Amino acid sequence: MRKNSILVSAAVVFSLLTFVLGIHPVAEAAYPDRPIRLIIPFPPGGNTDIIARSIGNELAKNLGVAVVIENRGGAGGMLGSEIVAKAPADGYTIMMVSASHVINPSMQKRIPYDTLNDFAGISMVADVPTVLVVHPSVQAKTLKELIAYAKANPDKLNFASSGKGTVGHLSGELLKSMAEIKMVHVPYKGNGPAMIDLLAG
Repeated sequence: MRKNSILVSAAVVFSLLTFVLGIHPVAEAAYPDRPIRLIIPFPPGGNTDIIARSIGNELAKNLGVAVVIENRGGAGGMLGSEIVAKAPADGYTIMMVSASHVINPSMQKRIPYDTLNDFAGISMVADVPTVLVVHPSVQAKTLKELIAYAKANPDKLNFASSGKGTVGHLSGELLKSMAEIKMVHVPYKGNGPAMIDLLAG
């Protein structure tokens, strides 16, 4: 099966190494010779988007070609991943993923690609912590207070995530299970839209 690139294609890594080390193969065709498409499988404003844009800018500077950012959010990252899986495996369509990319096969009934065989991972570029935050209107300033409030008000609290099966979703479900509380999960297409609604109350 063909493998498409996650984050940075092998050819991009090779090009970066030749640029950094000053190695110039004589018979190799020039890569890249046209814009590179960087798919972000979440909407703008979230962790994956912010990190991918930083990397995309640096890739463009170092490779001398445009890196076109495309946010294709939805379904816990599966919509963007499907686009990359179906693209030609030529190093011109790459993707930044989050942990949901490897969680999805165990959480979703149907995935329109083969997570193990349709992609080639290149590098981990960031370690993003998971943080629990609440709107200031919630009368809880500590985790202990939040759990007490949730126990006293079952299903009155909503918790947002960047989609079904994402780290935020699973973390919320783990908290519910361990604290024996009831909250309503509200899946978004990404962290950006979830944060906007959280801030709006």
